Amino acid sequence: MSEELIPFIGAKYILEVNQNSGVSVGDDFEIDEDDDLNKYVMKVIAPDGST
Repeated sequence: MSEELIPFIGAKYILEVNQNSGVSVGDDFEIDEDDDLNKYVMKVIAPDGST
């Protein structure tokens, strides 16, 4: 629930997930370098669930 910004120098991607998403510290996440990243959309979710 922290809103503190943590700089991560050299990071190519940052994955932010919701609490209780099932993702845990240490889980592996892989993006294929050949993947078309333009097909992904970032949405900001408000506390009421709207985007």
